[in-house]
Amino acid sequence: MRKQYHWIQAIIIWFAFFTMYVFKINHTAGIDEIMTFFKYTRLPTDILLYDAPNNHILHSFFVWISTSLLGNSLIAIRLPGFMAGIISLALLYRLGNRWRNHYIGLVSMLLMGITLSFLTFINAGRGYTLTILFTILLIENVSKVSTSTSMRQRFYTFILSLCLLLIMPSNVYLILSIILWQFIVGWQLEKSELLKNTAPLFISSAIGTVFYISILITNLPSGLTHEFEVGIININVFILDVIRSLFEIPSLSILLFGIFLWGALTTFQQYRKPKFFLIAVIIFVSIFGSIVQLVVTHMLFFGRNFLYLLPLTSIISAMGIYRLKKLRLNFMIPLLLLLVGLWGIQTTNTNTNIRNWLTTLEENTLDGDIVFIGPAIYDPIYYHVRVLGETSRDYFAPSDQSDRFVIVPTTCEWPCLDADELISIHGLQQYINECTEEVWDSQKVVTCPIVNPPYSRVNSSCFVSIYPYWRECSDADNIKVES
Repeated sequence: MRKQYHWIQAIIIWFAFFTMYVFKINHTAGIDEIMTFFKYTRLPTDILLYDAPNNHILHSFFVWISTSLLGNSLIAIRLPGFMAGIISLALLYRLGNRWRNHYIGLVSMLLMGITLSFLTFINAGRGYTLTILFTILLIENVSKVSTSTSMRQRFYTFILSLCLLLIMPSNVYLILSIILWQFIVGWQLEKSELLKNTAPLFISSAIGTVFYISILITNLPSGLTHEFEVGIININVFILDVIRSLFEIPSLSILLFGIFLWGALTTFQQYRKPKFFLIAVIIFVSIFGSIVQLVVTHMLFFGRNFLYLLPLTSIISAMGIYRLKKLRLNFMIPLLLLLVGLWGIQTTNTNTNIRNWLTTLEENTLDGDIVFIGPAIYDPIYYHVRVLGETSRDYFAPSDQSDRFVIVPTTCEWPCLDADELISIHGLQQYINECTEEVWDSQKVVTCPIVNPPYSRVNSSCFVSIYPYWRECSDADNIKVES
């Protein structure tokens, strides 16, 4: 009866999380998720194109399936990440419950569920929650393999580790950690048995590497000569970014990090079981691998690349909270964490509010204005206008008269471009005379009257501007672009 009560309690909390998350799934489009949608999920052949870190290959495949079945809505784009996140919460509870007890499982689920990185990515069309899901499944599976010779479990190890590598190449740190752990805890086994346990991980690593060969060949030489700049350079920024990704909770980040350190100290001292030693090995390899990466390439991954650590740090932090039972505080903490989650989810949408900005744009632009937007928010705006059709004016359609450029600089997102840089990049200097800086609903814009139109009118409803997305016309064969 007691166990039945535990499951009911866990289901109630899980459903509370589901309800909190589902109300945020349709929030305004983000930059990376829409760039990924446009570039990597429209055709099956695009999915395998790994020319930038934005393509989480397996996630892009799931998004392609979702959008093919449900259309190109934000919900369809975000559905794979959402489902992975909500399932991972249930699986983390099960893992904590099996490894220790119901309380550890419950608090682990609560801690991960209210971490801002998790709150952000469960409702974003990115592959990070998939990483968390497959990490939990793989950790649970390999901890069984250490005491079993089941071929089925080894096959699961192969599939799960391959899936992780097909989400992000940085997950190789997790795979290497498990290989090292297998050798350490299995050194007394016969060599043939040890090789059977580690073979699935070696084979999946070899297959996974094939998908990234092109970018390795292209960028590794420049990385070794410190010319390839994707990632974080400053070690202090890197450390803070990782800590934020794993421990940032509204008003409780420092406290949670302290509880994690306390939990790690007490857990690794008192519970010297292979499963907890595995967590220690994963953390060690992630740190050591990052140091080697920094020395060799002078570059580091982003903190979010290490989100495979999130379910593990949540378990260790839960162990630390459980140790507070002597202070009679541990049974109050789940309720407190749930309340923090209810409050914190309101702060998770850090995207520029595209819908509000489009309303401002409609109120201030004139028919025929050519709007130049910085690359950071361009794709989300194009998505809301063209894919969702959320504006009455189509800023991406041809017009037969244009008298003004509207320059929208990006100052808070990467890459940041001011108005002068946008004018220079698009070669607008020769078409304008004087520009005026204005503020539209807290957004700075620059308006520039056109004195030498960069298009050729072919008929009353068609022109081609110099910006690629305005090279659209119903009668493309008749287009004549001024050189």
